[in-house]
Amino acid sequence: MSELEKELGNIERIYVDPNFSMMVQTVRKLNDLLAEEPVSDEKAHELSDRVNELWRENGFSGESFYVTGYMDAGGTYAPVCYEPLDSVTQFRNKRVVSKGFFVHVAMNDPFLETSDEPLVKRSILMKATTLIEDDSGVEGMSEVGCAIDFRSAEVVYREMTPSRAAAWLEEYHPDTKSELDSVLLNADSETEAVMALRDFTIDVSGLKNKRIYKIVQHLCHWMLGEVQFDRHYPYLAAVDGQIDIFNPVTLQRETTQVNDFLSIHARELSISHDEERNLLQFGVTSEIIDGPLDVARPVQIPLHMIHDIVSTRP
Repeated sequence: MSELEKELGNIERIYVDPNFSMMVQTVRKLNDLLAEEPVSDEKAHELSDRVNELWRENGFSGESFYVTGYMDAGGTYAPVCYEPLDSVTQFRNKRVVSKGFFVHVAMNDPFLETSDEPLVKRSILMKATTLIEDDSGVEGMSEVGCAIDFRSAEVVYREMTPSRAAAWLEEYHPDTKSELDSVLLNADSETEAVMALRDFTIDVSGLKNKRIYKIVQHLCHWMLGEVQFDRHYPYLAAVDGQIDIFNPVTLQRETTQVNDFLSIHARELSISHDEERNLLQFGVTSEIIDGPLDVARPVQIPLHMIHDIVSTRP
């Protein structure tokens, strides 16, 4: 591989989610193998189930994608479809919502003795929904099912993901990414990660606000994959400092001095910009449950104000 190819590969990782690229290439290779070496329905279903499992694990199920190329739109498909894709249409940048994958089975004409192709051909296609023109010609009013073969269409995923964010940081801010990797290396839980990051800051002196915003954006998306809080059980945090708590009555944020243990529902890590010191620092987006009505009050708690944090899960 040439240096240019390596560089293009590094740039591609920034704009294309690496896990999505891996999934597309995997499905294409599976279909190439199925075309060469026919397998049973049972084996095809095993392969399709595994693809669906990986698709869900990577968070792609139910997501929006953009298709350029040929796909079947408006046809019908079942878990196993024994009919050809009769309504194949060419689209450009067509938005679809993924519903997973299914096994498509096409039957060749058994009377064509000259054909070297197998009688039954199986392939794994992505099933999705898309909006098209209804009977009156209005675009976007009618939703139909569609089937997409990754070999005959280019599928693009535009959403920011943790792996894409990590690739961007590795390319443009490798030192920051490396330092954070070292800090999180020995954190075996989300609470240990919070304590490891409480004193971590990022110097953004000399950077323009637009660049600082991009760093914050990519750090937040990357951390979604690195530090995940339990949504079912609250955390007990020892907090000392002034925090802004949202008041649901006045609909305003109120600064409150806290020096106590708080029961919080932690949601995700946040990043704030200390403009006076030109530093980025981590915080945690949370909800405090208090009052006679157990009202959830949103709050941002800087990590440097958290002196200890434990989970209440059994």
